[in-house]
Amino acid sequence: YSYLAIARSLSAVLIFAHWMACCWVLQGSISGTMSSWMGDDGYCVDVNASNPDDGYTCAAPEAIYFASLYWAFATITSVGYGDVNATPQNTPEISCSILLMFVSAMVWGNVIGTFCGVLSSMNPMLIQFRQQIDALNGFMQAEGLSQDLKQRVREYFHEGYELRKTTSSRELLAQMSPSLKSEVVLRCNEKWLRPVWFLSEANDQFIVQLALSMVPLLFAPGEMVPPGYLYIVHRGVALCGGKVKTFGKVWGEDIILSVPRLRHAVSAQAMNYLEVYACSQDCLLSVAAFFPKEHKRLRHFAIMLALRREIIRLAKEEVETKGCKDGVGNRLLQKSSSSFLPLSAENSSPNSSHA
Repeated sequence: YSYLAIARSLSAVLIFAHWMACCWVLQGSISGTMSSWMGDDGYCVDVNASNPDDGYTCAAPEAIYFASLYWAFATITSVGYGDVNATPQNTPEISCSILLMFVSAMVWGNVIGTFCGVLSSMNPMLIQFRQQIDALNGFMQAEGLSQDLKQRVREYFHEGYELRKTTSSRELLAQMSPSLKSEVVLRCNEKWLRPVWFLSEANDQFIVQLALSMVPLLFAPGEMVPPGYLYIVHRGVALCGGKVKTFGKVWGEDIILSVPRLRHAVSAQAMNYLEVYACSQDCLLSVAAFFPKEHKRLRHFAIMLALRREIIRLAKEEVETKGCKDGVGNRLLQKSSSSFLPLSAENSSPNSSHA
């Protein structure tokens, strides 16, 4: 709509300039061609200079029109070169010029107002962000923060600008009808929620509600990402358990387990500014409570995962307790691990051959 307002304003200027040019030629013809700007500026000349009664001849109509259009644009834009102007001592022409100048001033003022309004509201998030940075600078100046800390705080806020888009998007979604909102949310979020192994075959409405419940977070370079949540990388790079996590990668899927000792308490580290979507166990279960079938599926997946990890844990305890002569215990543990691998987004699913 902003660009449409600009196009509409410019179109109005073109139309008004055309009619203004026509009026400028018409008033010259009515008041007397040779005594008007056309005769004064040489667009019409006497056939016989010694005898004006012999008549006059004028330039081609298109030449007179473009000269008049040139005067119209110079007047509207308030440039006013002065090479085409009202003839001195021609009162009707001067009066007409004053009237056209007055109207053109209002037209041009409307154009300037439209441009200023569009430019000031074209990117409201950017305007709000700049206001926030001004407030931040005032706060840091009042608190006397060091220059290095000021720079890191500003950099964090600049990197967090993308999070504003998520907030703005959710405000727009809140104004949509339920069915339309569900369709839009599913289209935008399905591609990064489906790779989570226990969500690959989940109900569409469950995916929609879960996407709306997830929280966007931003971590600075070197910052540790706390465990206990399901994380999906949206931007940046993280190092988790010796693996590099980039866009769309997932970790923390074991939040479906209710027993903390069976979870892998692995903290990821942000390698650069890391933007993720996070979901806690309470958030996941609160959404699943409205979808009995999905809640049952999550419970089934949690039991399978807990069984596998508990068998591996017991095997490790058995090896540590009895020892392992000639590597028999180690081979037994390796065999158990290969038979009961923990579920993960990268290499397992509930329907895998290890189930």
